[in-house]
Amino acid sequence: MPREMYCPECGALMKYDPKMKSYVCTGCGVMMSFEQILAAREKTLKSLKNNEDMEKKKRREVLKWWLSSKK
Repeated sequence: MPREMYCPECGALMKYDPKMKSYVCTGCGVMMSFEQILAAREKTLKSLKNNEDMEKKKRREVLKWWLSSKK
C-alpha cells in the first residue's frame, strides 16, 4: 500500500500520476517528484527546528531577566 503524501504548499493530499511519474496535489495542482517532496519536507522541518530553538532562547532570556534584579 503506497504512503499518502501531502502537499508542502497547501497540505492537501497528493496523488501519484504514473504517466507523469510525479505526484499531483489534489488541492492546488502542484506537481512534484518524490525527491522534491522529501526536500520540501526536510526544509520545513529545519525551519520548525530553528523556530523552536529561537523560542527556547527567548524563554531563557526572559527567565534570566526575571531572575535578575533589573525588573
